[in-house]
Amino acid sequence: MIALALLTGFFFARNYNLAGEKVIGGRSEILRQNTPQNDMREIPSALRSRLLIWQATLGAFRSRPVVGVGAGNLNEVVPRFYSEELLKTFKGKLEPGTSHNEYLQILAETGILGGFSFLTFLVLLLSFAGKVSRRSAKEKADFLPFFLTASVLGCLTASLLSSPLQRPATLFLFWLFTGFLAVFGREKKGPFVLSRKTEEGMLTGFAVILVLCAYGFGWRPIAADFYGQKSFTAYRSGNRRQAVLNIEKAMAFQPQSRELLTVAGNTYLGIGRFEEAIRYYERVTVYHPYWPQGYGNLGLSLAQAGFFAEAERYLNYSLRLDAYQPLVHNTLGAVYLQQGRQTEARKEFLEAINIDPSPIFPRLNLQEMKQKNQIK
Repeated sequence: MIALALLTGFFFARNYNLAGEKVIGGRSEILRQNTPQNDMREIPSALRSRLLIWQATLGAFRSRPVVGVGAGNLNEVVPRFYSEELLKTFKGKLEPGTSHNEYLQILAETGILGGFSFLTFLVLLLSFAGKVSRRSAKEKADFLPFFLTASVLGCLTASLLSSPLQRPATLFLFWLFTGFLAVFGREKKGPFVLSRKTEEGMLTGFAVILVLCAYGFGWRPIAADFYGQKSFTAYRSGNRRQAVLNIEKAMAFQPQSRELLTVAGNTYLGIGRFEEAIRYYERVTVYHPYWPQGYGNLGLSLAQAGFFAEAERYLNYSLRLDAYQPLVHNTLGAVYLQQGRQTEARKEFLEAINIDPSPIFPRLNLQEMKQKNQIK
């Protein structure tokens, strides 16, 4: 029974690598250097970044302290409260995600009312778990209550530096183990005491029902991830037609997924189908309006399609949301260069280098401008 639950958890916890490949295509060599952004490949100091993210989460809580910003809404709200230091620290690699603290996330999303309710539940749970563990040790009972208590406590401890309950697999196992702990930990007194065999049969049935419910509610994201992974594999192997077919199937299951929309845009951009790429990147900005990289990707696709004025508008808006994106500065510089605005292009290339000197493309662009005598 426990093995079945763990197997289900593993199935739900799979993380497919849906990051877009580097795109080669476009109207000019200088634009072909730019790639759409989809994930954080490098992150700064974990402790410092968490402190800054926690500050932003508290800012979201203070905006609506009583009832919170709404369950599941933190990702869309918290970017408004990102500090300049946080944006500068991540250098354009920051994506709206969990708050890296389950308790702060619950407080921000549900406010004081929800936070107090969750705190009350935790106090009762920990008190009950301690009582069960002491009784099991005294009676030298089976080890299962200790295992369940350790699992629940481990999840709650990890919640101090991450948000495990935001993941369907961890949330499923947490409530499953909590339910098992409640059943195994109750005192076997009174007229309605069940036999051990009956109790285990009921728990097995309960676990099967939970697994079926999890599959019933979670099959759409699983199917979307399955086709998304197939699309990524096909794209890397050069089978672009199959990549397009699979990404369209994935989008049918999760049409508002930021990751899948971005991968779809990356796929079409990589094969030179700019109209479809623009359409998917536009949907990213509609469903996730506070994600700066979405506007940067849309600007890149418009630039590669030759719509430089519109590309400039979206790239500038992306930098308004997060001014510390070296790739977006580089793309904007390339757009300016295509329009013959050498001074502004040079400024953007230098700004990209100033933010993060590691990418080679801004330096190559400056060298190309010097070779063409466009700058001194």
